[in-house]
Amino acid sequence: MNVQSHDIADKQRILIVDDEPQVLKVMKRMLEFSGYTVTAMDDSVEALQTFGEAPDSFNAVFTDMCMPQMNGDVLSSRMKEIRPDIPIIMCTGYSELFSEDKAREAGLAGYLQKPIYHKQMVETLRQVLNYPK
Repeated sequence: MNVQSHDIADKQRILIVDDEPQVLKVMKRMLEFSGYTVTAMDDSVEALQTFGEAPDSFNAVFTDMCMPQMNGDVLSSRMKEIRPDIPIIMCTGYSELFSEDKAREAGLAGYLQKPIYHKQMVETLRQVLNYPK
């Protein structure tokens, strides 16, 4: 990532929601390494509450699909009710439950199949945030 891109990333705040602590930790580290400010949450209900309290403080959201209490598709839908323009990227290890086509139909900005790799994660984020190449 060049210096200009890192400067842009430094101004971006990303919310990550995943119920698996190890996955959450790795995703958070990958984005922080690339210069993003990250809020990582392992509870989808608490994440929705946090988002609802300050929806304009986040530039994008990564969410897991399969989580207890509230799946990622429901979480995404509720976040979109609060702030329709928030770019949300769905992450899943279960392509039979949610696909790239379903993500597009749901108005989501992106879709990543687990396992997620650093380059793939950052490129997807840059794309949904319309960063310059």
